[in-house]
Amino acid sequence: ALFLLPGETALLTTKQHVFAIIPPLIIAALLGIGAIAVFFGVSAYLHVFPLLTLLGGSLIVVLTLGLSAKILVDWYFHIYLVTNRRILEIVYKPFFSQDVNDVLLDQVRCTEIDVKIHGYINSLMDVGDIIITFDRPTHQQEFILHDIKSPRKNGTLLGHLLNTPKAAINNKTVWYKSDLPGSNAY
Repeated sequence: ALFLLPGETALLTTKQHVFAIIPPLIIAALLGIGAIAVFFGVSAYLHVFPLLTLLGGSLIVVLTLGLSAKILVDWYFHIYLVTNRRILEIVYKPFFSQDVNDVLLDQVRCTEIDVKIHGYINSLMDVGDIIITFDRPTHQQEFILHDIKSPRKNGTLLGHLLNTPKAAINNKTVWYKSDLPGSNAY
């Protein structure tokens, strides 16, 4: 609701599949385990006090858990939103950044939707990318929804929603106002 314009309705809201965060979590865990092993090896070699070794190991565990929590929070706040007027990708990383990438649909002449599923595991998990290509008057742009669950079903739904006549979707154009005398068109 924070990102919707007046008169705009949400048609589809989705996020990356949970499968997309497993590799970064595994890497964080391996880095944490490796750091603990190196730290305890160096502590044993240098004969450091046991309490200092325990505190240092605990600090590494807390840092690893913090990194894992950041990965989870960043995934949770990465949202794709399709409305009757725009497509938005909202990437919110608390304490770091907030990015909103959007495409106004009334500026688009042609929409092409491709679905890509990479690999056998993604096929089994039903995870893939939906690539939306817009032919704008000035240039072409691709809008990619990465690692979406049920990409075939959602791609078909997006194709149906985005290829309906623009007059049926939008009663008024959002971005244009005529300054001609006697014209009150928006």
